[in-house]
Amino acid sequence: MHRFFKTICIVYLAFVVAITFSPTYILFLACFVILLMLALLIERRNKENSLSTAIRNDSIADGNNYKSKTKEKLFPVAYGLTVFCLSSVYWLAFYPGGFNLDAYGQWLQAHHLMPYQDWHPFISTILLELVVKLKDSFEFYIVLQILAFSIATAYMLFCFQKAGINQHLLLIVALFIGINPAVGLNTVCLTKDAQFTIVCILLTGITIRIITTNGSWFVSTIHLVTLSILCSLAVLVRHNGFLFVVPLILLFIMSYPALYKKILGSILCMLILVLAVKGPIQLMMNVEKHENVLGEITGIPMGMMANALVEDADHLPEETHLFLNEIADDTMWRKEYILGEWDSCRWFFGGEDLLKEYNLVDIIRYTTETIINCPQACYSSFRENTRMVWSIYNAKEYWIPNVYVENNDFGIKSSPNEFFKSIVEGQIELTMKPVVSSFFWNIGLLLVLAILSWLGVKKPAKMNLLLLFFPYFTYMIGTMFLLSGPNQRYFYSGEVILPVGILFMCSIFDYPILMKRELCQKDQI
Repeated sequence: MHRFFKTICIVYLAFVVAITFSPTYILFLACFVILLMLALLIERRNKENSLSTAIRNDSIADGNNYKSKTKEKLFPVAYGLTVFCLSSVYWLAFYPGGFNLDAYGQWLQAHHLMPYQDWHPFISTILLELVVKLKDSFEFYIVLQILAFSIATAYMLFCFQKAGINQHLLLIVALFIGINPAVGLNTVCLTKDAQFTIVCILLTGITIRIITTNGSWFVSTIHLVTLSILCSLAVLVRHNGFLFVVPLILLFIMSYPALYKKILGSILCMLILVLAVKGPIQLMMNVEKHENVLGEITGIPMGMMANALVEDADHLPEETHLFLNEIADDTMWRKEYILGEWDSCRWFFGGEDLLKEYNLVDIIRYTTETIINCPQACYSSFRENTRMVWSIYNAKEYWIPNVYVENNDFGIKSSPNEFFKSIVEGQIELTMKPVVSSFFWNIGLLLVLAILSWLGVKKPAKMNLLLLFFPYFTYMIGTMFLLSGPNQRYFYSGEVILPVGILFMCSIFDYPILMKRELCQKDQI
């Protein structure tokens, strides 16, 4: 089974190198491989000292141990305050926060001025409505969102602290998360992506507790219920959240087969919750169903066909050409379509109703014929549309989230603080510099580093440590194939989760994490 996951990771690395088709990218990747190898050598050299120090620290006298634990518990507060304060800089810079057209629709639903819809997940709107009932203020909602994000991140980092990562290093990670515009610009917006990210962060914290307790975390019924609720929320606040949850649960079963009954009980609880919401609860509350799923999941094939029409119309199959002309004529396609962005013309050509009269089989057939006849145009479209996911170098400016306030009837207006806005604009400009941008904006680089660090771990720990990145890997790749345009908010959870996962795996290159099992079992969260 290890070979299966190892093969997947190697194939992905080969895919990244192949699709970049650039010596610059390959050189950049080689530099990081060298750095990782150096880190491996340093870690190997210091292994004995680090391990003996950890054991001695855990065996100190009760009085000193009490003081040490008190000090340890202060660090989660420091993590949370760091993230909250730095995220608040983004909030003040774009006060009162991001309120786009989608958010406006959800705000209307939360105030019962518009029927509930599942276009944006119903549960996401209900969570918004609960806050509105507490205090009907957009500013209040964003502050609560920042607070929830900060607490979730603090909990996750504390779990890694319990697993043996140096708390000062984790404080640096908290600082990185707080200043990263790829995180901050999303956290201050009213989006389901912020809700999904908070849930994924909590699940990551729980995952590291499960790993470091060798699965004994599952023994508690309260823990299992908590896991069920969080997995349910991940699926319910984003339609594609199952791409994260399903591999996570499967890996739990594969990693801890002796506890499969407990895990299956948690899965059953999750399924009941999800089906209850998707079925009777939505029916009872008259939630309008998402009636055009096809229009949402065919961004890449539609983009390929559109690009073939624009760049290589002479070789475009006649049937495909007629299909595209039923949507718009050639002139309009050439005017509206932007390479790699199906969204650039989708909303202009029909939006929610576009492609309702077609089925997936037809779309796949037209796309296949187009790929055969116009391979270069299709490759260019696919490469550009997915670049945000696999690229390891040189982020694009149009990836940056647009934080703005949509015209609305609720009196919500943009009132940025110019001082803080100048700070944020400076941070964005800095993080878009060559090389630097890779650490802040390139999800592909983070995933490549996660895979390389995992490959460096010795076999006994490999299966368990897949839990730290493989669910996000499947979410990222799966979402990549559903993209309609380069929108970084889909993936910003990785900017929080992957760096600390990479740090953890790099710290145990030379010994399995299960060697620290007994230490961790004493301090279960």
